[in-house]
Amino acid sequence: MKKTFKPFPVLMTKRLILKELKMIHLDALYAYHSDAENFKFVQMNVHLSREETKAYIQKMNDGVKQNKWMIWAICLRETDEIIGTVSIWNLDDERNSGEIGYGIFPEFRRKGFMREALDVVVSLAFDNLSLEIVEAYTGEDNILSIQFLESTAFQYVETIIDEYSNGERMKIYQLSNVG
Repeated sequence: MKKTFKPFPVLMTKRLILKELKMIHLDALYAYHSDAENFKFVQMNVHLSREETKAYIQKMNDGVKQNKWMIWAICLRETDEIIGTVSIWNLDDERNSGEIGYGIFPEFRRKGFMREALDVVVSLAFDNLSLEIVEAYTGEDNILSIQFLESTAFQYVETIIDEYSNGERMKIYQLSNVG
């Protein structure tokens, strides 16, 4: 069944508003994406210019328009400041599944913001998109991400050699909405 992301869902939590990525987020996203420290465990190119970040925002929004994925800017409700992103991608109609991707700016880590964002996105995945499985992949060496996933309802499934990530060992965690 083809998923549609129109209208784009704005999600709210007690402290956050999750909304469409916009060019107003350019400077903050560039600061995050241009710091290699933020991508030690993720196969993403470090941005060398604001133009690369601008192209990234456009690519992400084009993917949303084409119903390939959903990506939200995670913003503080009080100030509207962007503090990270969360996405549902790798949608698989055959398995009725999707993968969660997430990143939070360093100064906002370990404050419960990502858990808040993840909870509302997983609810949307199950309740609105009718997915049966939501997965999260994380590098075997990404201790903070592993600790985060293990502190949630996600369950460890297996460790694989991931061709997409240049043969890195990736841990797969999963939530199921079946049974």
